[in-house]
Amino acid sequence: MESYDAVVVGGGISGLSMAHYCAGLGLRTVVLEANPRAGGTFHSHHWPGMDDFWVELGCHTCYNSYGHLIDILDQVGVRGEMVARRRMPFRMLVNGGVHSIPSQLHWPELLRSAPRALFERKGHRSVAEYYGRIVGRRNFAEVIGPAFNAVACQEAAGLPASLLFRPKPRRHGVMRSFTFHRGLQTVTDALVSRAGFEFRGNTPVQAVTQFQPGYLVEIRDGLRLRSEFLILATPVGVSAELLRSEFPTLSHELMRIGQRQVESLAVAVPADSVRLKPLAGLIPRDDALLSVVSRDTLPHPTLRGFALHFRPGRLDSREKLARATALLGTGEPAGVVEKINTVPAPPPNHEEVIANIDAQLAGHRLFMTGNYFKGLSIEDCVERSALEFERLSAMV
Repeated sequence: MESYDAVVVGGGISGLSMAHYCAGLGLRTVVLEANPRAGGTFHSHHWPGMDDFWVELGCHTCYNSYGHLIDILDQVGVRGEMVARRRMPFRMLVNGGVHSIPSQLHWPELLRSAPRALFERKGHRSVAEYYGRIVGRRNFAEVIGPAFNAVACQEAAGLPASLLFRPKPRRHGVMRSFTFHRGLQTVTDALVSRAGFEFRGNTPVQAVTQFQPGYLVEIRDGLRLRSEFLILATPVGVSAELLRSEFPTLSHELMRIGQRQVESLAVAVPADSVRLKPLAGLIPRDDALLSVVSRDTLPHPTLRGFALHFRPGRLDSREKLARATALLGTGEPAGVVEKINTVPAPPPNHEEVIANIDAQLAGHRLFMTGNYFKGLSIEDCVERSALEFERLSAMV
């Protein structure tokens, strides 16, 4: 049996940021990740022979309002590798045609509805209930709703309105929208290599049990790790299953938070073969596609890259590739890759659910972080890790 001060289950940005904080406190920390690579949705795919070109398979950009993340960038020494993303428009994809967003709005309805923004409150309303009042039902159904679907990578109408677009202060002197020379995975790679904790890939966790004053974590081949502190930073369904025996009430509360899969296909194509003018991305309406995100915001001299995010179960791999080439008007891509990501689908009473979860965590050396607490953005993940670390450090 190996012993650690802190075991983190899950090697995405939530788990890695928590491990970074723990290591900074001098705790002997290990991160256990079921997949071979760290990063989770920080996944910048590089094709062989195209080493200077990549396309994001999950998260696509960072902003200067990501204060907790920016502090970590300073601490692991990658601020100098940041590059600004060029400002380009998003456009609507409607009946196979590409249109500007303003051209699809119903302006009389919008002008009638917009003044409600002065007094409407999100409260426990869903995205559809809150924003439908502000932009009008038709505008929400045909323009704003599809835009939220693209942001959340799922049907967003039933999500809590409070979970999206939480205001955050901007950091002066930092690019408004940025990535890195080799993609967002630069951040998670730097955390693994420079932050002072151990990382184990291909290490799924089989079970966790209480072992006062801490926990036993069982991994493959019967190997167990003993840890004073246990941090779960996995998709909500995985955390619920791991806690089902030892913390059944907490597990049940976690199961109230749904989750969805997003099927993504990314392509690299010769720049001169694409009929689409440069753009940030496409917002489809009534489509198997949730969104198309372009790499045009970081231009390359000979290649263009696109990540197409699909609703699950609609198309097979061949059909997805055919859809991509037809949409772009190009022939066989120079590179193709697929991935499936899991995203949370919180209920409208999400704040109540999280309050119940936090109440049950209180007093335990068990901590939870992820993209289903504060919000869906990268900064929301890191902020939750920072808050959980404050609770942990008070117990050291």
